[in-house]
Amino acid sequence: MEKPSFHERGQLLVLLASKDPFTDDWWTKWCDAIRSASIRGSVRVFVDARDGTVRPTSVQREMLRESAPPHLVKSAVVTDSMIVRGIITALSWYDYADNKAFDSLSFRAALDHLECTAEERTWVLSLCAPVP
Repeated sequence: MEKPSFHERGQLLVLLASKDPFTDDWWTKWCDAIRSASIRGSVRVFVDARDGTVRPTSVQREMLRESAPPHLVKSAVVTDSMIVRGIITALSWYDYADNKAFDSLSFRAALDHLECTAEERTWVLSLCAPVP
């Protein structure tokens, strides 16, 4: 994977991270997608950060925070970084959002957390291949 990308299917959004930083234009589109989905109801976000890392700038983090109320967003982040998993866990204690982090061997548990249907699982797995 060369550049970060995201994909949408109804209320499920998938972010595929890369080693490249997020441009402000790209990040604005990502936040707009979350905002649009949250207007229709709760949003599920799957982040595959195995090939890179998710390092938004402080301005981008603020944009994300403003994109949807935390109680409408449920997220699962797959990363092998223990530091990132720890940060996500700690942040979930304070913003009341249903955010959880998983290592790459727990990929399917991340999909369970988001309560993905069989069709959604197939779609996410096809985007994120290869999956252990």
